[in-house]
Amino acid sequence: FFIWEMGYMRSIDIIVDRAGFYETWGCIVWVPTVYTLHTRCLVRSPSGLSWPVALLIFTIGVAGVFLNYWADTQRMVFREKSGKCKIWGKDPVYIRAKYQAYNSETGEV
Repeated sequence: FFIWEMGYMRSIDIIVDRAGFYETWGCIVWVPTVYTLHTRCLVRSPSGLSWPVALLIFTIGVAGVFLNYWADTQRMVFREKSGKCKIWGKDPVYIRAKYQAYNSETGEV
């Protein structure tokens, strides 16, 4: 987490939600429950997967984590350079959108 802390702090959910109910409930209830649910299920009823199949599933999961990190890194570089960068060797294509943000002084929209 600490390696990617700046990327997370610049993501839209933390900017918009700050430390509201959604963010707090997710950290206290959702993450511990959902991230440990598969372990509890497997302890009660083992899957019987062979080591090669289990390794394949693990490898796909790790690849997903790295792809997510890679996409987040590209987004961070794009934002830092205001779109004046290369993504996969090409100029990025993007849509400029207007949105309404919170007032930093009052916290209201």
